[in-house]
Amino acid sequence: MNEVVAEYDLAERRALAHLPNRALQAFGAVTFASVGYPFRVHDVAELWRYIDVMHEGRFERNLALLGKVSEEEIDLAAWLAKGTLEYSNNRFSKAFTGRHCLTRSLFQLRGIRQLKTERPGMKILELGPGSGYLSLLLARTGYAVDTVEVAQAFVLHQRMFFSHFLPRESQVIDQQEKLPFTSLPAAGIRQVPWWIYADNSRATLDYDLITANHALAEFHPESLGYLLRRFGENHQSRFGRSPVIVAEWLGARMRRYEDLLQQCHEHGWTHEFQNPFYFFRYQPEIAKTQLEMDHHQRRLERQPWKTAKSITDRIEYRRSGSKNRGQSKQVEDLSLGRLREVFNNLIPDEKTPDELFLLDRS
Repeated sequence: MNEVVAEYDLAERRALAHLPNRALQAFGAVTFASVGYPFRVHDVAELWRYIDVMHEGRFERNLALLGKVSEEEIDLAAWLAKGTLEYSNNRFSKAFTGRHCLTRSLFQLRGIRQLKTERPGMKILELGPGSGYLSLLLARTGYAVDTVEVAQAFVLHQRMFFSHFLPRESQVIDQQEKLPFTSLPAAGIRQVPWWIYADNSRATLDYDLITANHALAEFHPESLGYLLRRFGENHQSRFGRSPVIVAEWLGARMRRYEDLLQQCHEHGWTHEFQNPFYFFRYQPEIAKTQLEMDHHQRRLERQPWKTAKSITDRIEYRRSGSKNRGQSKQVEDLSLGRLREVFNNLIPDEKTPDELFLLDRS
């Protein structure tokens, strides 16, 4: 175990001594542990495994989601892809462009930018940044970003990755630092240790927007409840407003989406779904109406014949949608070809180790 890993592990162990059991239960990497996904390393030499993960094999699907891309998006992709290749070569003598995570993060950036309240200089909290591309895109385009990550391996990867791209605009908050923290530059990334985020006695962080992509359904219910309480009523009483929560999909179904949304409504948060983005706002009066609808749906679920009819309707809808999709194949926008070339010019026909492992070899 080298010094960087040992330093982080020691800080985490010291923090554990001061947190209650419920906080430890809420902020453990429960989903990774339940599925056996590796989330700890013993040496920084292992961190190459986290450069482009959780979206492996989705590059072409991500391009289809994007539909077409702007000059700015192509420039952002080129900046990140070239930097990732330089980082992976210099640090690990391996070659990655980050094409899978990077293109998905471009799509997630769009979801944030479509909000009417979106503006450069906004303070954003990203929960579970994963390989870190969205954080970098946000910082590059003018936002001040705080990140919170519970998985040790991803934290250490993000630390090295962020400092490679933004050596003067990225920082790690020391566990002993008093809140509020020193201010960020106009645009930059600040890593907040999960145990500081989880400590109610130091809860003075103020944000305009929170994003947690492919993750909310993977949160422990206590962790989600903490998020909703802290940035709902508590944030509003302290700062006079609450941030918007944006999520591109909710993640693996470690719990039913219906249960997750009901928990949001119970805490006064409304949700709006604009496929595939969820937008949550703290609006207690409107949330009461959505909660009543949740209870009505629960009553329907206790009537088997109505539930069966609902399931049948959904299956038929999906079948008809599949038929329509098969009949209307669209011509790819030329801009996507240019985006594809950004990656292929760096590494032709790139396949990550995880992608190769998951390929069907039968």
